[in-house]
Amino acid sequence: MKNYARLFVVVLAFLLSIPLTSLSAAAQAATVKAQSVAFQMVFDGKTVKLPEGQYVLVLKGTSYVPIRFVSYALQKNVIWDGKQSAVTVENPSAQQAVMLKEYLMNLTAKPGEIASKGGESVVLIPREATFIFDGEQKKLPEGQSGYILKGILYVPVRFMSESVGIQIGWDQENKRITAESPAYKELQNVQEPVETSEGTDSGSGAAGGGAVGAPGSPGPSSSSSYATITANAEARLAALKSSCESSLMNLALQYVDESDADKKQQLIAQGQAELTECTNRFNQILDEAEAELVSGGHSTAIIAEYRVEFERQLDLGRQILSSM
Repeated sequence: MKNYARLFVVVLAFLLSIPLTSLSAAAQAATVKAQSVAFQMVFDGKTVKLPEGQYVLVLKGTSYVPIRFVSYALQKNVIWDGKQSAVTVENPSAQQAVMLKEYLMNLTAKPGEIASKGGESVVLIPREATFIFDGEQKKLPEGQSGYILKGILYVPVRFMSESVGIQIGWDQENKRITAESPAYKELQNVQEPVETSEGTDSGSGAAGGGAVGAPGSPGPSSSSSYATITANAEARLAALKSSCESSLMNLALQYVDESDADKKQQLIAQGQAELTECTNRFNQILDEAEAELVSGGHSTAIIAEYRVEFERQLDLGRQILSSM
């Protein structure tokens, strides 16, 4: 369980840019409503889940996905040029490739687990942008648009597939989106095709599904055994790790693409604020677990071990951050 603290070193080592949040500030067009669908996402043979607050969406019979996340899942880097309203999807640098793998590793889900909650009604903001894939400009089909939801840019699945040159399967019957990056295919000695369906670029808003377990769930009662209390605490810490690492790595992956010094400082400040929030949630979990252990007459030595390791990793992370 101590290994969970390493996430703070990973994210503080880079604390890199923000998602396409600057898009939403400039978008003033009329909003439209869309429905989220509970699809699985299987990229490079692994089931993945979307970061908190992101969805697979359906609007007027067309399916939409977050361009940044899908690009990352296909081992592509994404750069947003706010001045030119341009999105560039390209092969990552060696450093970015390492970070992409780390980012996606923390979003790996159980086989069959849905990528995000379905049945959600959301409000989208249309957004015009220039799309450049591997140096070549691509245009959305006539009558289609990019859309913003909570600062994240969404594009049609079919447009994404055709533009990046990688078939993205939309399996309506089995509720799955699948794809394999060229890098992944090269590593395979024997090509075993992932189950996909060419299908149509459409979906049904009727799909349901619940949210993946959230951190901060109630702890055990004071009469619980030592094993139950510590197991509950570690489960909550694992959920916290996943949530915080996803948010912070998303910042980290994008900082390298930002050339404006002021924005870089803003991103570092944003990362520090996120880290503070994660630290507060960490302390809350341990405080509650410690209270349960004391109430049950159990040893609290393991709580002290968690805190010591956590602080050690934080100190290391702060040293890295101060050298940036």
